Amino acid sequence: MSPNFAYAAECGYVTAPAHAESPDGPKIQLAVAVVYSNGESVAPDPVVYLDGGPGSASLENLLPAAPFDSVLEDHDLVLFDQRGTGFSKPKPECDLSSDSFSIATDGGTAPSDAGVSADLVRGLGQCRDRAAADGIDLSMFRSTENAADVTAVREALGYSEWNVYGISYGTRYALTVLRDRPKGVKTAVIDSVVPLQADLLSDEGVSFYDDFHRIAGACMDQASCSTTYGDIESKALAALDRMAESPPSVSVDGGSSVVVSADLAAAVFKEAMYSAETIAYLPEIIEEIYDADYSLFGAALSDEDASSSLIDTATYLSTVCAEEAPFTSPDTLNARLASIPEGWRRWFAPTIFAVCDAWDVPPAPPIEHEAVDSSVPVAIFSGAFDPITPPSYGALAAQTLSKSESVVLGAEAHGSSTSTCGQRILGGFLRDPSKPLDSSCASESPIAFQSLQAPRASPALRFVTTRDRPPREMARRLRPRAPFPLARRVMVL
Repeated sequence: MSPNFAYAAECGYVTAPAHAESPDGPKIQLAVAVVYSNGESVAPDPVVYLDGGPGSASLENLLPAAPFDSVLEDHDLVLFDQRGTGFSKPKPECDLSSDSFSIATDGGTAPSDAGVSADLVRGLGQCRDRAAADGIDLSMFRSTENAADVTAVREALGYSEWNVYGISYGTRYALTVLRDRPKGVKTAVIDSVVPLQADLLSDEGVSFYDDFHRIAGACMDQASCSTTYGDIESKALAALDRMAESPPSVSVDGGSSVVVSADLAAAVFKEAMYSAETIAYLPEIIEEIYDADYSLFGAALSDEDASSSLIDTATYLSTVCAEEAPFTSPDTLNARLASIPEGWRRWFAPTIFAVCDAWDVPPAPPIEHEAVDSSVPVAIFSGAFDPITPPSYGALAAQTLSKSESVVLGAEAHGSSTSTCGQRILGGFLRDPSKPLDSSCASESPIAFQSLQAPRASPALRFVTTRDRPPREMARRLRPRAPFPLARRVMVL
């Protein structure tokens, strides 16, 4: 834990059934942390945070710098690692990183069909075989089982009720709790919403393109950005096409060189679009790559943590390949892609279906693709610049959540509730969920860009250059959150 962590916390394990319908069967252990508020008057109902991914570990990824100050003003906070991730046990050993760069750069071109490399298929098969040899049933990594874990943790910690807070995949997780395990849930907060009935895989390419086009338009509307960078959409496509035709080499620590694929560049563009902070750097990143300056990749691949991932591969694939892929198809995805410019389509080829074929887990039942009805009070957050879970998803979920209220933060992207404005709104909701959300700080108007010299107002987003930030730190922020072999082939929340 960070030495600057300002709260007292206790950590331990909660034992839960591997399958909720078999309480006397095999068990798992969930790594849990309770972070205690420093407030003078702490509410008896804590907030439990449900992380994204699927396959992200809260204790590993959030505890050193938990962005939950408004929660901790007057509520305790419970974090726990999703089953199969972080410190929870068992954890499938599925390391695709040993051959990451060679797989990520095999040929340097975007696939023209739904195929994946033989190396990746072989690696996935080895992961499955290792899990089976360790006695791990991959079908236990599902949202329904995750929802049961939430109840198991609440009961083990002795809370009669609490508030459920999910971001990204954590919203699907939270919605499943509202559907299957509503007892003990006082309120819910869902941010960057994944409605169960949405076709997330087929929408991905359109959502990313629409957001990129919106960012490019905002740059053109801001005089300093348009003068400095011009048409970043055309430049991005030109750079990707050039890299696909002739993949460049970059120098890394130790004097060796690595070939960088256009796939990886596309993944970096996508990663930059996830937060308002990194969107501000996107025009400069595109400009550098357009000018054949690939130093950003050299810094990323030199970093000692470059092959690490924020997402556990086995739990990610076990969930997505059971709950998303069976309810759509390559034909549906390609039909959706037909609505975006041709130059962008190949960067969203339907390779996830080939990956799921190789992973080979049984499909979830149809209820996992149906809307969730609930009368629990719910606050719904969306970021206007969210590239993967757009505000329309929040509106879709709200249709069957009878006591929900939505807010769109005009200058934010994915995870908007963690922003200064978002935390203010969130804190007010937790203190009194019966009151309307105070969204006075959330501009619904188009995003306002400022010059590099002007101080940042709220809400507003300014474009800056990577020269304001050490290259290694920027590279670390922009590494794809999935393992590099999967970075462009799968959608990560």
